[in-house]
Amino acid sequence: MVGERYESAKQFKECVTYYALANGYSIWFERSSTKKMIAKCGQRPERVKDTKKGKTTKNVRYPPQQKDGKQNQCKWRCYARLMKKEASFQVITLNDVHTCARCFKYGSLINYKWIGKEFGSRIRMNPDIKLIEIADLVMKKYKCMLTPSQCRRAKMWAINVYEKSIVEHYGLLRAYGDELLRSNPGSTVKLGVTTNPDEQVCFDRFYVCLHGLKEGWKKGCRRIIALNGCFLKTVCQGELLTAIGRDGNNQIFPVAWAVVNVENKDNWEWFLRLLGEDLDIPHGVGLTLMSDQHKGLIEAVKEVMPFAEHRQCARHIYENFRKVYSGVEFRNLFWQASKASYPWCGKHIKRPLRESMASQQEVQGKKVRKQRVKGQMPTRRQAQARISKINMQKKVPGPGNTRDDAMLVN
Repeated sequence: MVGERYESAKQFKECVTYYALANGYSIWFERSSTKKMIAKCGQRPERVKDTKKGKTTKNVRYPPQQKDGKQNQCKWRCYARLMKKEASFQVITLNDVHTCARCFKYGSLINYKWIGKEFGSRIRMNPDIKLIEIADLVMKKYKCMLTPSQCRRAKMWAINVYEKSIVEHYGLLRAYGDELLRSNPGSTVKLGVTTNPDEQVCFDRFYVCLHGLKEGWKKGCRRIIALNGCFLKTVCQGELLTAIGRDGNNQIFPVAWAVVNVENKDNWEWFLRLLGEDLDIPHGVGLTLMSDQHKGLIEAVKEVMPFAEHRQCARHIYENFRKVYSGVEFRNLFWQASKASYPWCGKHIKRPLRESMASQQEVQGKKVRKQRVKGQMPTRRQAQARISKINMQKKVPGPGNTRDDAMLVN
């Protein structure tokens, strides 16, 4: 549209690109600079070929076709330039008449950088994506045909740019921490680094607890905190440690979080020590902690917060429980027992759960016996070794380890 203004020549070029994709026109730029741009639709004229100057390349774009099937230069033309009195890029003239048919090949108008920007998130979600899948994505959304080389360069560009941005962001953590302390006085921000033998400083761990969150937990939340860690699936990888509370409405209330290189006892001790100082509970007095069954976390809680009531999450327990006792019946009985509010209610539910578990064990025992019957018979050497072992146990029984004693214990 004549008179339409843009922020820069880059924004104008991007708008023309989307216009060509939406309508299927082969548009090329006769002049492209930061001050002036001329866009045309049709075939770019060939360069003058002179055998004396050596080899020259053809600069031909995919020619559009006229509606009757003949090739013809389209009359569409758009001229835009930078305004003199203000910082705007304005369309001066526009001949909005096309005499060409739809074309799915756009030449250099669609390059690998544009593909990487538009479909970079999908490529990064699936780094092993095939080139034909990228071409199908572009064809499905924009009806644009791509070559394998364009898809390959777009994939490499999207992944490399993302990796560089992640590394650069880790380099800005010190400035990010200073900004958090300036905008949130009273917060706690800790940045740990390691120095390599070549004196190169690398990231180690990062802890954040905002002042508003710590004060909100002290005044309006229950004395319970859930601890958990999850993987960071980025180029730098690592672990995200979180401490989550419950407010008066039984809703999630974030308290603190940290980014570490690995989830182990040392990092959990560091995280819990800082958390206890921020919440004024250095030894966990009157506090209840809920977490999974990570060994490093369990040992860290015993050392840093010995007076805290530490319990495991029922969800993680059920994930291990279902590996042996699967099915809807076990699932319903397990969650009824875990949500029981009174001891007598829990005992009432545990009784059918134990009966079901006993029947399940009996069924599994029968299956194991059938498998042993159907399985391969032991060799002669194996049978002799087993018989000799049994005879030795009968002759020299250990104190309190005889078969009769074991049966009495059971």
